[in-house]
Amino acid sequence: MKKAISILMVILTVLSSMMLFTASASAAKVTAFNKLASSSTYAKTYTISSSGTTIPYTNKNLTSRGTATYGKSSSSYIDNRSDEIYVYSVGQNSKKVYYAYVSYPTSNGRVKAYIPLSALTSNNGNHAAKKSSGRFYCSIRSNTALSGSYYVDKNDTVYLIATKESKYQIMYPTSNGAYRIAWCNKSDYNKYCLNKTTTTQAATSNTSYSPRTSAPSKSNGYYYSSKNIFYSSGYGMPNCTAYAYGRAYEITGKKPNLCTNSAGAWYNYNKNNGYYSYGSTPRLGAIACWSKNGTSTGHVAVVEKINSNGTVLISESHWRGTNFNTRTINSNSSNYLTGYRFMGYIYII
Repeated sequence: MKKAISILMVILTVLSSMMLFTASASAAKVTAFNKLASSSTYAKTYTISSSGTTIPYTNKNLTSRGTATYGKSSSSYIDNRSDEIYVYSVGQNSKKVYYAYVSYPTSNGRVKAYIPLSALTSNNGNHAAKKSSGRFYCSIRSNTALSGSYYVDKNDTVYLIATKESKYQIMYPTSNGAYRIAWCNKSDYNKYCLNKTTTTQAATSNTSYSPRTSAPSKSNGYYYSSKNIFYSSGYGMPNCTAYAYGRAYEITGKKPNLCTNSAGAWYNYNKNNGYYSYGSTPRLGAIACWSKNGTSTGHVAVVEKINSNGTVLISESHWRGTNFNTRTINSNSSNYLTGYRFMGYIYII
């Protein structure tokens, strides 16, 4: 009898531990949508798709087309191109499908309805909450440019909702207790919310980086083959973009995600697409970028050495000019390329 009681106590202890673990795991789950607790606390956003329409419904089960405001209507729709949506709550219906209770603009003012959550995001839970260490900018969709109107500020709590390649979908606070669901560059989220950069030792140590101080040979496939998109398009060296593209390929050993247009567009192309981190401090292997009067005309070069006095050695090529050369410039590049504005550095390693 004592043995039976002892076994029962062990079982109860194990079950108790399991219940505690389950409760703890459940409590640890973070979802941004829990912040949307009332009609006055909503998140502004747009549909994932920028074309077509999204059908609104009168009910959570998404079976009756129309709106919760006016009832059934076979003509109700959300214009994905332009309609800004307010999300009031998110839930799961009897069919185990996630829905969002939203409002959207019409000629009669904003109306409320239910839509599939999948029209707005691909994830309903486990949204990591991080505090931002600085300001960074966002866009309304993953494939649109960053906007000065949408930004996360220092000390904002940022919820990571979903990811898509180099873009992250986040939710962050705005004015009057509201939130915004938008897209940011992965590199900006890593920098300001995780305090993490994508650079390696080669970016800061001259001893672990192999600088190029002489022209590449014609047998070097990074510069003179179909690997180099500028060369294969008839715009090979002498050309600053053909050289910088080939040098980036040579440094990383893989096809670079750099702009394939004129040099003046390189910096903002990367900034808007979030392929690499960027900034104003020189690092080894970084692409230095200039633009002339804000146009696509510009120049790009590669940082080969960082000197103790703050100057940097760059390697470069010039359109229809010098095939290859190196030169030493100030890190802020104020003494180089008169009439050109220095944009910054793209950190490819």
